[in-house]
Amino acid sequence: QAARAPWPAAADWALAPTVYCAGIKADLAGVAVNAALRARAAAGRAHGARVLDPCCGSGGVLHAAWLRGAIAQGGDCVPAMAATATANLAAFEDAVDEAHVTRLGMAAGEDAQAASSRPHVDVWDASALDCEGLGFQADACVSNLPHGRMVHVGGAAARAMGGGDNCTALRSLLVALRPLARAHAFFSPAPLAPTLE
Repeated sequence: QAARAPWPAAADWALAPTVYCAGIKADLAGVAVNAALRARAAAGRAHGARVLDPCCGSGGVLHAAWLRGAIAQGGDCVPAMAATATANLAAFEDAVDEAHVTRLGMAAGEDAQAASSRPHVDVWDASALDCEGLGFQADACVSNLPHGRMVHVGGAAARAMGGGDNCTALRSLLVALRPLARAHAFFSPAPLAPTLE
């Protein structure tokens, strides 16, 4: 099988106008999106999958999903972060279109309403989301948790901010997010499996 072309250099998330310091790295965001969409990809239906990032910060997960041909939608409870994500994603429109052609083998302009359209970003309280309000159930919910605060994963800094070994602060958010998607991939300093089961 022929090797895939690399992502176009202009699509590198490091070139975003504003990258939030607590955001996850682009390669990890891509791994999470790939993992959450693995069932669709195995069935040959990864293009046009709906990916939701309910706590999108500066938009890194949305960028990773969009780059991979997904329809990405996200939001943040902080209006300034939602505006930052919107501006960051707008900066990549041409580069992502090129990636869809070179990496995903899509014809120029193919599926313009789906995979090639820039992700939509809203201001919202993620713990109050529901499928009816969104207007859809996502194929995957991928996010860097916890919601509403900067977190250093692991160590004393995370424990001091309520992270570490305790997911009590995240419980209501995780319960709200569970029905919003068929698959989930979250980054968090707290163990989430007991809440998601």
